[in-house]
Amino acid sequence: MKATAAGTAVFNNAMRVTNNNDTYRSNNSVEQDRLWMNVYNDSYGLGSTALIGFTENTSDEFSSSEDIDRLPTPVSLYSELETGEELVVNALDTFEFSDAFYLSFSTQIKEVQDYRISIQDLDGINLENATVYLIDSFTGSVTNLTEGDYTF
Repeated sequence: MKATAAGTAVFNNAMRVTNNNDTYRSNNSVEQDRLWMNVYNDSYGLGSTALIGFTENTSDEFSSSEDIDRLPTPVSLYSELETGEELVVNALDTFEFSDAFYLSFSTQIKEVQDYRISIQDLDGINLENATVYLIDSFTGSVTNLTEGDYTF
């Protein structure tokens, strides 16, 4: 649960459902495609994962109810919107094979290190046959992450 305002949430036994509770999970399935991207540093054993999700119920615009802001960690991989939001979970509109999104990286490690970006996992019928490319905007290199990791 993600709070959208300050306050206190109160839960008590009077709120419990004692009969058949069939409202928790809906039978209405929503087509979704999900891509988990990972960055990892072998020297320190530090890493971070970002999720890029695609559904018909979300949009490419920032939504505080679906997108999750990143937390600063020693090594971070996150999706960065053009409006400046830094997201560890970026919920986007339905997947198209031409979709592109921005990933950013930060580290609190002061010394020069090698890092590896990879696909940790993916699911969804549309992503099964998709090729995921990483374009390094600093070096201009292009890596097919579907075939292997990107080290920098």
